[in-house]
Amino acid sequence: MFAYVKDGQLIKVSNEDNVEWEGVTIPHVSLLTPAERHAAGIYDFVHATQVPAYHRAGATTYTIDNVAGTVTEAAEHIPLPLEDVVATRKGELAAYRYQIETGGVTVGGSQVATDRESQAMIAGAKLFSDMNPAALVDWKTATGWVQIDAATITAIANAVGAHVQACFSAERAHSAALDALSTVEGVAAYDITTGWPV
Repeated sequence: MFAYVKDGQLIKVSNEDNVEWEGVTIPHVSLLTPAERHAAGIYDFVHATQVPAYHRAGATTYTIDNVAGTVTEAAEHIPLPLEDVVATRKGELAAYRYQIETGGVTVGGSQVATDRESQAMIAGAKLFSDMNPAALVDWKTATGWVQIDAATITAIANAVGAHVQACFSAERAHSAALDALSTVEGVAAYDITTGWPV
């Protein structure tokens, strides 16, 4: 990326390698030496640093260094309003809770799926078992078919229910902690990944 400077003023910025400049077609700008570019008023362009998370870019300024042959872009980094940052972090928190909630739980040494469909199926099996306590339920696992009795279904349902509830309790606690923070920097730095069920 090159900056085109005339009479101490930035005229344009371009990444094109063949340009019209000062009435002359300059082919292969990138092949010119820095001294040749500098003599023609073509300076190296230095982009502004990336806008940090939870900030927006404000006014942009350009500093021309005629000795180094550079034009440096700088953008003001303005923090977003606190309530907007809190809302964004709560969205991230909800997504993280969903990831943990649906990531499965271990029951009796076996991994049990806890995605929303599996939660509904387990709840349905528990209801059926409550109404038919002597029945064995055919259940398809990741490793094949098994038959489970009412006690096993109850253990699975309780474990899944406790896991899901623990996830929502953790989200609630983190949400309250975010609400209690008073600065954008504090909200941005807050760690939402602690205190979750394993």
